[in-house]
Amino acid sequence: MEKSERENYRGAGKIAAKALRIGCEEADEGVKLIDVARSIENYIKEMDANIAFPVNISINEIAAHYTPGYNDERKFKSGDLVKLDVGAHIEGYIGDTARSFVTGVPKENEIELINCSQRALNGALKAIRAGITLNEIGGIVENICRAQGFVSVRNLSGHSLEKFNLHSGISVPNFANGDLTKIREGIAIAIEPFATDGKGMVTEKEYGNIYRYRYRQRGNNEHSQEDPLMEIIRSYRGLPFAERWLYDLEGKRVRAKMRRLVSKGILTGYRVLVEKKNGYVAQSEHTVLVNKHGCEVTTR
Repeated sequence: MEKSERENYRGAGKIAAKALRIGCEEADEGVKLIDVARSIENYIKEMDANIAFPVNISINEIAAHYTPGYNDERKFKSGDLVKLDVGAHIEGYIGDTARSFVTGVPKENEIELINCSQRALNGALKAIRAGITLNEIGGIVENICRAQGFVSVRNLSGHSLEKFNLHSGISVPNFANGDLTKIREGIAIAIEPFATDGKGMVTEKEYGNIYRYRYRQRGNNEHSQEDPLMEIIRSYRGLPFAERWLYDLEGKRVRAKMRRLVSKGILTGYRVLVEKKNGYVAQSEHTVLVNKHGCEVTTR
């Protein structure tokens, strides 16, 4: 990894970490989800960085892929187990980080579940180094969760990162899956254990207001280069974006337009991921740069 790439990862990680802290401080009982999302994303832009993906605000049994819509009136309630997942990038190099917490008065087991995901993350961070296998990392996460009386979510995983590529090919499991692929020195990885008191699997539900442009073959002129909507969508360089970011341009038509572009294969729509037995889910995440004998955490 070049020095400039490493510095960009570090810079993006620092900004993402601060943005996450801002969100955790603002999220409280009675506060609108959309207000927290906007505060986080505005901070990233104020720091002359870019948003790597819409802020995910996932509550209770929702594990991932929910971001508020443009007219979202939902508010945090007492006892909500909240997962904030935040991403920033500098010139395409991404910092991806997440934290779980409870608004108002915690319900039974919520704090223990949050502590479980954090312990699993800490265990993986201590172990990761060049040469460790994906199976070993997954086994550490799985065993820590089981020791705490919970289970890891098997069909959610961490992922490698590359320039303008949030999921660049390596999936880091949250259970011992037998994958003997070895982690290489000099790559960026997001480690994100999900712990639950449910089945340990998530299932897809409705669309969660998040989309990604699927690069088309050159010469496809189905949408004019002069189309303002498509110009904005292309500007995200294949990274996920929020439906609400386009509301000022398209107004209330934006949702129907996004669905139409999904149906034509131009966009990928992200569906909300919910724990299969409606168990509560906690998530903890850091981005790391893998070294020969360990890793550097960029998102602290």
